[in-house]
Amino acid sequence: MKNESFRLLLAATILGVSMIISSVILTYSKSATNDQTQSANIISQEQIGSGPLMTIKETSEFMHLTESQIRKIISTEENLLKTSGSYTGKRFPYMTIDNEIYVSTKGLEEWIKESVQQSKQY
Repeated sequence: MKNESFRLLLAATILGVSMIISSVILTYSKSATNDQTQSANIISQEQIGSGPLMTIKETSEFMHLTESQIRKIISTEENLLKTSGSYTGKRFPYMTIDNEIYVSTKGLEEWIKESVQQSKQY
């Protein structure tokens, strides 16, 4: 009887320890996967905005907007400037080279801050 109780206690202890170890292993592997995913996202974000200029495609990825939404922002500001003759605040920071639009990385960050503060709508 005493021998049987000892075996039962030993089996319960082994089972408990194995459950704890497996939980730690699963938690660690999930955490490592999340860290790898976050690292990949950080690298891709750094690559997008790493130069002084971005293409429309890079700008849309950076801002999580479509390319047509970026073009709408540009055309809306251009139309406001043409109709009123002036524009208050920061304009969308772009330039055109050989019919290709390029956006200033630093200027875009400043434009975003000001646009959010002024609650601009396009």
